Amino acid sequence: MALKGEHVLEWSDEMELAFIHIMLEKFKVTQTTSWKRSHWEEMTQEIEKQFHEAQLCWTKVRDKCARLKGTYRQFTELRNHTGVGWDADTNTIKASPDVWDMFSKKNRAFKAFRTKGCKHYNLLNELFNSSTATGALRISSTDPPTTSSEERRMHAAFISVSRGKQKQSECMELFRDSFNKNGPETPSASKRSKSVSSPEKPEKDSVNEAMLELKKLKDKVPRRFYVKAAMALIDKEIRRVFMFLD
Repeated sequence: MALKGEHVLEWSDEMELAFIHIMLEKFKVTQTTSWKRSHWEEMTQEIEKQFHEAQLCWTKVRDKCARLKGTYRQFTELRNHTGVGWDADTNTIKASPDVWDMFSKKNRAFKAFRTKGCKHYNLLNELFNSSTATGALRISSTDPPTTSSEERRMHAAFISVSRGKQKQSECMELFRDSFNKNGPETPSASKRSKSVSSPEKPEKDSVNEAMLELKKLKDKVPRRFYVKAAMALIDKEIRRVFMFLD
Protein backbone atom coordinates (compact mmCIF):
# COMPACT_ATOMS: atom_id res chain seq x y z
CA MET A 1 0.00 0.00 0.00
CA ALA A 2 1.37 3.40 -1.01
CA LEU A 3 2.11 5.83 1.75
CA LYS A 4 0.16 9.07 1.88
CA GLY A 5 1.82 11.66 -0.33
CA GLU A 6 3.69 9.12 -2.43
CA HIS A 7 1.40 9.65 -5.40
CA VAL A 8 0.84 13.41 -5.32
CA LEU A 9 -1.36 15.07 -7.90
CA GLU A 10 0.30 17.67 -10.09
CA TRP A 11 0.00 21.12 -8.58
CA SER A 12 -2.63 23.03 -10.53
CA ASP A 13 -2.50 26.81 -10.75
CA GLU A 14 -5.58 27.00 -8.51
CA MET A 15 -3.98 24.74 -5.93
CA GLU A 16 -0.70 26.66 -6.05
CA LEU A 17 -2.48 29.97 -5.55
CA ALA A 18 -4.41 28.59 -2.59
CA PHE A 19 -1.16 27.31 -1.07
CA ILE A 20 0.45 30.74 -1.39
CA HIS A 21 -2.48 32.34 0.41
CA ILE A 22 -2.26 29.70 3.14
CA MET A 23 1.44 30.48 3.58
CA LEU A 24 0.73 34.20 3.74
CA GLU A 25 -1.78 33.62 6.52
CA LYS A 26 0.75 31.49 8.39
CA PHE A 27 3.39 34.17 7.88
CA LYS A 28 1.11 36.79 9.45
CA VAL A 29 0.90 34.65 12.57
CA THR A 30 4.49 33.42 12.83
CA GLN A 31 6.35 36.35 11.18
CA THR A 32 8.72 33.84 9.56
CA THR A 33 8.87 31.38 6.68
CA SER A 34 11.27 29.09 8.54
CA TRP A 35 8.42 26.91 9.70
CA LYS A 36 8.49 23.85 11.94
CA ARG A 37 7.03 20.48 11.05
CA SER A 38 3.85 21.27 12.98
CA HIS A 39 3.32 24.37 10.83
CA TRP A 40 3.81 22.40 7.62
CA GLU A 41 1.36 19.76 8.80
CA GLU A 42 -1.24 22.43 9.56
CA MET A 43 -0.83 23.93 6.09
CA THR A 44 -1.02 20.48 4.51
CA GLN A 45 -4.33 19.85 6.26
CA GLU A 46 -5.65 23.20 5.06
CA ILE A 47 -4.78 22.37 1.44
CA GLU A 48 -6.50 18.99 1.73
CA LYS A 49 -9.63 20.69 3.09
CA GLN A 50 -9.80 22.81 -0.05
CA PHE A 51 -8.71 20.10 -2.48
CA HIS A 52 -10.11 16.77 -1.33
CA GLU A 53 -8.47 14.85 -4.18
CA ALA A 54 -4.98 15.93 -3.11
CA GLN A 55 -2.82 13.32 -1.43
CA LEU A 56 -0.12 15.26 0.34
CA CYS A 57 2.45 14.85 3.04
CA TRP A 58 4.06 17.78 4.82
CA THR A 59 7.49 17.21 3.21
CA LYS A 60 5.98 17.58 -0.27
CA VAL A 61 4.34 20.82 0.79
CA ARG A 62 7.62 22.08 2.22
CA ASP A 63 9.42 21.16 -1.01
CA LYS A 64 6.81 23.02 -3.04
CA CYS A 65 7.47 26.13 -0.95
CA ALA A 66 11.20 25.78 -1.62
CA ARG A 67 10.57 25.60 -5.38
CA LEU A 68 8.35 28.67 -5.27
CA LYS A 69 11.01 30.57 -3.34
CA GLY A 70 13.65 29.53 -5.87
CA THR A 71 11.46 30.70 -8.74
CA TYR A 72 10.85 34.00 -6.95
CA ARG A 73 14.58 34.58 -6.44
CA GLN A 74 15.44 33.79 -10.06
CA PHE A 75 12.72 36.05 -11.44
CA THR A 76 13.77 38.86 -9.11
CA GLU A 77 17.41 38.48 -10.18
CA LEU A 78 16.39 38.69 -13.83
CA ARG A 79 14.05 41.63 -13.24
CA ASN A 80 16.77 43.61 -11.46
CA HIS A 81 19.32 43.13 -14.23
CA THR A 82 20.40 46.34 -15.97
CA GLY A 83 18.40 47.05 -19.13
CA VAL A 84 15.60 44.61 -18.32
CA GLY A 85 12.01 45.82 -18.49
CA TRP A 86 9.25 44.50 -16.26
CA ASP A 87 5.53 44.57 -17.00
CA ALA A 88 4.07 44.49 -13.50
CA ASP A 89 0.52 43.92 -14.73
CA THR A 90 1.41 40.63 -16.43
CA ASN A 91 4.59 39.88 -14.43
CA THR A 92 6.53 39.34 -17.63
CA ILE A 93 10.05 40.38 -18.57
CA LYS A 94 11.21 42.34 -21.61
CA ALA A 95 14.90 41.89 -22.39
CA SER A 96 17.28 41.69 -25.34
CA PRO A 97 18.20 38.30 -26.85
CA ASP A 98 21.69 38.68 -25.39
CA VAL A 99 20.30 39.00 -21.88
CA TRP A 100 18.06 35.97 -22.31
CA ASP A 101 20.98 33.99 -23.70
CA MET A 102 23.19 34.96 -20.76
CA PHE A 103 20.62 33.93 -18.15
CA SER A 104 19.67 30.76 -20.00
CA LYS A 105 23.31 29.66 -19.98
CA LYS A 106 23.45 30.36 -16.28
CA ASN A 107 20.37 28.24 -15.57
CA ARG A 108 17.90 26.79 -18.06
CA ALA A 109 15.08 27.55 -15.63
CA PHE A 110 15.27 31.20 -16.73
CA LYS A 111 13.93 30.23 -20.18
CA ALA A 112 10.45 29.72 -18.75
CA PHE A 113 10.23 33.39 -17.76
CA ARG A 114 10.57 34.45 -21.39
CA THR A 115 7.15 33.11 -22.33
CA LYS A 116 5.34 32.62 -19.03
CA GLY A 117 6.72 35.27 -16.72
CA CYS A 118 6.23 34.51 -13.02
CA LYS A 119 2.71 33.78 -11.88
CA HIS A 120 1.63 35.21 -8.54
CA TYR A 121 4.87 37.22 -8.31
CA ASN A 122 3.33 39.99 -6.21
CA LEU A 123 2.10 37.49 -3.64
CA LEU A 124 5.46 35.71 -3.60
CA ASN A 125 7.15 39.06 -3.13
CA GLU A 126 4.93 39.78 -0.15
CA LEU A 127 5.85 36.40 1.31
CA PHE A 128 9.56 36.19 0.55
CA ASN A 129 10.97 39.68 0.02
CA SER A 130 11.76 40.29 3.70
CA SER A 131 14.03 37.25 3.70
CA THR A 132 15.64 37.69 0.29
CA ALA A 133 15.58 41.52 0.02
CA THR A 134 16.63 41.56 -3.62
CA GLY A 135 13.62 42.95 -5.43
CA ALA A 136 12.90 46.58 -6.24
CA LEU A 137 9.62 47.82 -4.82
CA ARG A 138 7.49 48.97 -7.71
CA ILE A 139 5.21 52.01 -7.77
CA SER A 140 2.57 51.66 -10.45
CA SER A 141 2.33 54.35 -13.11
CA THR A 142 -1.44 54.23 -12.61
CA ASP A 143 -1.20 55.24 -8.96
CA PRO A 144 -2.89 58.58 -8.19
CA PRO A 145 -0.58 61.60 -7.99
CA THR A 146 0.90 62.42 -4.63
CA THR A 147 -0.80 65.11 -2.60
CA SER A 148 1.56 65.66 0.29
CA SER A 149 5.21 65.65 1.25
CA GLU A 150 4.61 62.43 3.20
CA GLU A 151 3.37 60.65 0.08
CA ARG A 152 6.29 61.96 -1.99
CA ARG A 153 8.69 60.58 0.56
CA MET A 154 6.98 57.22 0.51
CA HIS A 155 7.05 56.97 -3.28
CA ALA A 156 10.71 57.96 -3.41
CA ALA A 157 11.54 55.29 -0.87
CA PHE A 158 9.88 52.55 -2.90
CA ILE A 159 12.32 52.74 -5.85
CA SER A 160 14.64 49.93 -4.79
CA VAL A 161 16.10 47.94 -1.92
CA SER A 162 19.67 47.02 -1.13
CA ARG A 163 21.15 43.56 -1.06
CA GLY A 164 23.32 44.34 1.95
CA LYS A 165 22.23 41.84 4.59
CA GLN A 166 23.82 43.73 7.46
CA LYS A 167 21.93 46.94 6.68
CA GLN A 168 18.79 44.94 6.03
CA SER A 169 18.96 43.45 9.51
CA GLU A 170 19.47 46.87 11.08
CA CYS A 171 16.54 48.33 9.20
CA MET A 172 14.26 45.41 9.97
CA GLU A 173 15.00 45.73 13.68
CA LEU A 174 14.07 49.40 13.61
CA PHE A 175 10.73 49.06 11.90
CA ARG A 176 9.82 45.97 13.94
CA ASP A 177 10.17 48.14 17.04
CA SER A 178 7.73 50.61 15.49
CA PHE A 179 5.04 47.94 15.31
CA ASN A 180 5.36 46.52 18.81
CA LYS A 181 1.84 45.95 20.14
CA ASN A 182 0.63 47.98 23.06
CA GLY A 183 1.90 45.84 25.86
CA PRO A 184 4.80 45.53 28.29
CA GLU A 185 8.11 45.89 26.57
CA THR A 186 10.64 43.13 26.83
CA PRO A 187 14.09 44.12 28.10
CA SER A 188 15.55 43.81 24.61
CA ALA A 189 12.76 45.88 23.05
CA SER A 190 13.16 48.53 25.71
CA LYS A 191 16.87 48.66 25.06
CA ARG A 192 16.32 49.05 21.33
CA SER A 193 13.77 51.82 21.90
CA LYS A 194 16.27 53.73 23.98
CA SER A 195 18.88 53.42 21.27
CA VAL A 196 16.47 54.70 18.62
CA SER A 197 15.28 57.61 20.76
CA SER A 198 18.76 58.54 21.92
CA PRO A 199 19.36 62.29 22.03
CA GLU A 200 22.62 61.76 20.17
CA LYS A 201 22.33 62.92 16.58
CA PRO A 202 22.44 59.93 14.21
CA GLU A 203 25.07 59.75 11.51
CA LYS A 204 24.13 61.63 8.33
CA ASP A 205 22.47 59.46 5.66
CA SER A 206 22.45 56.50 8.05
CA VAL A 207 19.62 53.99 8.37
CA ASN A 208 18.95 55.29 11.89
CA GLU A 209 18.52 58.86 10.68
CA ALA A 210 16.13 57.87 7.89
CA MET A 211 14.13 55.54 10.12
CA LEU A 212 13.64 58.26 12.73
CA GLU A 213 12.12 60.46 10.02
CA LEU A 214 10.04 57.60 8.64
CA LYS A 215 8.72 56.82 12.10
CA LYS A 216 7.10 60.28 12.18
CA LEU A 217 4.91 59.16 9.26
CA LYS A 218 3.78 55.89 10.84
CA ASP A 219 0.30 57.16 11.70
CA LYS A 220 -0.16 58.94 8.36
CA VAL A 221 0.36 56.10 5.89
CA PRO A 222 -0.92 52.52 5.54
CA ARG A 223 1.16 49.94 7.36
CA ARG A 224 2.11 48.09 4.17
CA PHE A 225 3.58 51.31 2.71
CA TYR A 226 5.44 51.96 5.93
CA VAL A 227 7.01 48.49 5.88
CA LYS A 228 7.96 48.74 2.20
CA ALA A 229 9.51 52.13 2.78
CA ALA A 230 11.51 50.76 5.69
CA MET A 231 12.88 48.04 3.42
CA ALA A 232 13.67 50.55 0.68
CA LEU A 233 15.60 52.77 3.08
CA ILE A 234 18.27 50.10 3.32
CA ASP A 235 19.62 51.61 0.10
CA LYS A 236 21.89 54.60 0.71
CA GLU A 237 20.78 56.53 -2.40
CA ILE A 238 17.13 56.09 -1.47
CA ARG A 239 17.86 57.41 2.02
CA ARG A 240 19.49 60.51 0.55
CA VAL A 241 16.47 61.24 -1.64
CA PHE A 242 14.10 60.55 1.25
CA MET A 243 15.91 62.93 3.60
CA PHE A 244 16.12 65.63 0.93
CA LEU A 245 12.37 65.80 0.26
CA ASP A 246 10.30 68.25 2.26
